[in-house]
Amino acid sequence: MKTLVHDWVDFCTDTKSFDKSYFSGLFLLDLSDDELRAIFQYFNSAESLITRLKNVKASGNQTGRPFLQPDKTIPKEQLIEFVRLDLQEKASLCQELDDEELAQLIRQARVEFTEDSKAVIDNSGQDNPSEWVFELIGDYIDEARGTDLKIQALEEACYGLATNYYLAWYIMAPLFQTSIDFENYFNVWRHKGIFVIQEGRVLVSSN
Repeated sequence: MKTLVHDWVDFCTDTKSFDKSYFSGLFLLDLSDDELRAIFQYFNSAESLITRLKNVKASGNQTGRPFLQPDKTIPKEQLIEFVRLDLQEKASLCQELDDEELAQLIRQARVEFTEDSKAVIDNSGQDNPSEWVFELIGDYIDEARGTDLKIQALEEACYGLATNYYLAWYIMAPLFQTSIDFENYFNVWRHKGIFVIQEGRVLVSSN
């Protein structure tokens, strides 16, 4: 068993104390089925969690890269459909959380594809509807996740796989009693899709 997996077991059994960031590279390792079972034995729905993690790892490649990146593309029409489905999920959650204005903004935005992936990347991380949606969903997940240190550390490990919280939440969904389905986002990501929600439009590209 790899050292980091041993340390994870010690952490989960309160034998040793680690900062959750220590496990950010856990799922970048080539883990055996026995090691995966050792990691997930402390959680309900362990088999579902393992299956989702394997789905993500099988959809990307980390050779020569610091983290996992997808390596399969699909026609833009199919990619746009996956984006639309994910937007529907996000809009429904915004409405459920009483942010009707944000829900309507998502629903009314026109979806546009651009070959210029840099235009999407450059407009991400700014003060725009994409960030507002991310913050709203993040607060929602924080409440669902609670204060369990093992779950917090697992989230850090899942995030570290591809430095993507939406993808981490897809893997961890069996642990949360939430109404949003992150599988549509996973379908966008695994086909190299990226998008940003702006005022009046959603800009989609393939990275």
